[in-house]
Amino acid sequence: MFGGLSVALLASLVAIVVSLTVGFLFAALILVLAVILGAILAVGTALLGRSALLVMGYINARSSPSSDVDDSRVEDDAKNTGDGVCDRSRRRVLKLAGGTGTAGALGVAGWGGRTAYLYGKLDRTHLVTSTATGSRVSGPGAESVPAASLLTELRQYSDQRSDVGLQASVIFDDGTSWLGTAGYASHRDDTPLSFGTHLYVGSITKFFTATLGLAEVQRGPLTLADPIDEWIDLGYAEDVTVRMLLNHTSGIPNYTEDLWWGLQYFGRPTKRWNPEELVDVVRGQSLKFEPGSEHEYSNTNYVLLGVILERLTGERYQTLLRSLVRTDLGYEHTYYLGYTDDVPIANGYDESIFGLGRRNLTAYRQSLETGGYAAGGILSTAPDVAGFVRSVFTGRVLDDETLTEMRTFVDAPDEDVPDQQGYGLGVRNLRIDGQSLVGHTGTIPGYSGIAMHHDEPEYTIAVLSNVSTIDQSRICGALQRVVLDEYY
Repeated sequence: MFGGLSVALLASLVAIVVSLTVGFLFAALILVLAVILGAILAVGTALLGRSALLVMGYINARSSPSSDVDDSRVEDDAKNTGDGVCDRSRRRVLKLAGGTGTAGALGVAGWGGRTAYLYGKLDRTHLVTSTATGSRVSGPGAESVPAASLLTELRQYSDQRSDVGLQASVIFDDGTSWLGTAGYASHRDDTPLSFGTHLYVGSITKFFTATLGLAEVQRGPLTLADPIDEWIDLGYAEDVTVRMLLNHTSGIPNYTEDLWWGLQYFGRPTKRWNPEELVDVVRGQSLKFEPGSEHEYSNTNYVLLGVILERLTGERYQTLLRSLVRTDLGYEHTYYLGYTDDVPIANGYDESIFGLGRRNLTAYRQSLETGGYAAGGILSTAPDVAGFVRSVFTGRVLDDETLTEMRTFVDAPDEDVPDQQGYGLGVRNLRIDGQSLVGHTGTIPGYSGIAMHHDEPEYTIAVLSNVSTIDQSRICGALQRVVLDEYY
């Protein structure tokens, strides 16, 4: 009894500690589920043990030899002896179940305590050197930019989503740019999301990776028709081409849909995944369809592209990214790993479909970014993302022939992106409010965003957030309407 009370007290203390970092409702849910699971384990084990003892008692009674001893006395002795055996065995079974439950509770407590420690250790929202927020305009057409209207749209969306942190950038045809922020980088202490805060871009990473790959195609050592078996050891690699990886027509399963990998992804917050481990998740799995026959979005395609680029060039993915994006183009706030200790990063949050509030995912940063790799692991800012997207589509990186390949779209309906009209080589074609835009959306646990380019009139819009589930097309469309109505 007292052991059970001690475990209950321990679980309650753990729940209180966890509630301070991830929210009371979520912590309460963890506690309730743990209690239910422990009760099911204890009762189920006890019932099984009791049933086994009854069966054994019945078998022994049936097999006992008859004698001329008084039957009623034998019956009473057997009953008393059986009850004693049952009681002792039941106590042993309950002790075993209790011990198992206690060990489980201690394991959960240890994991919860470690995670709570990591929240504090990895929180970088206090590192922003400038607390400037709101709206900022620069460039030759600065006076014509409807900065107030753009900021109003951004703040309204943030308010509707309980002060979600938003950072947005719009670049116009003459290079004039607008930067706006709204909401919080940390909801625990209401730290505003400022101009200098970095956020993860999720699958917008794929646009960066595709550009790196197409740059190699443009230089000549790689072609879109190359089968990937020269670099990738998978049974079906000779049937899959570089183009198929880029436009998601390979049929290769999506590693992020693997249940066991997902449990490790969140269960091991300090895990630093290497690319080969991500490839191993799908190793041995069959293709979902014949390569080239249809489109199905798979993060594995871009993990494989990252591996190919590393093996083709002899450089790490983060080095290739830094060379193109930071050194050549000058976007100095974009990283895949390798960022310094003073880089401020917004805390990332997830919202449960059960309405249990926001969960702070900051403790999982190492697992999340390395688990995303070339498919979703880039850290950046909205101005850098918008600038890079504009640089690509205005010819600073790829020539006209390669851009034409990039913008060759396959039919690609996507229930997660209902505005999608087609998918090219690392680029989505969306139709938002009647306008055709090219770019990419991004979602990774704790963060989401969108970066889209419009050709005529020319403008580029990027929005990054620190929650997993913003309506990307909606916020992009709201800013686009201001741009078209009040600037052009």
